[in-house]
Amino acid sequence: MPQVITSDAAFGSHGLFPNFFGGGLPLNFPLADDIRVGGAVLDADRFFLYGLGLGTALAGWTITRLLARSKFGYGLVAIRENEEAAEVMGVNTTISKVLAYMLSAALAALGGAVIGYKLTNMTTE
Repeated sequence: MPQVITSDAAFGSHGLFPNFFGGGLPLNFPLADDIRVGGAVLDADRFFLYGLGLGTALAGWTITRLLARSKFGYGLVAIRENEEAAEVMGVNTTISKVLAYMLSAALAALGGAVIGYKLTNMTTE
């Protein structure tokens, strides 16, 4: 991935998308301001990060819970048990597996975004 991001033909200064990724420079995220409630000061780094992590975990849990009781979820269970039988029963196994892979990648990326916020600096190297 670093070679793609820093390639001159696509993302270089004279490429198709000039400096789209900042020329391979690290991404810096701003820190949140402290939260003031009355006379109390809540440390934004600690409380906001925990809230963000909790929200991310709840979003992942909710998506997984809803998915488990849906037609798509039952199709994935059928594929797990016997792929050929699931295909005979009308489940498009290729599309279902691709969508499951995309969903798992999206949930992993959501967790990675929280870690990226905590680190405040991300680089491709």
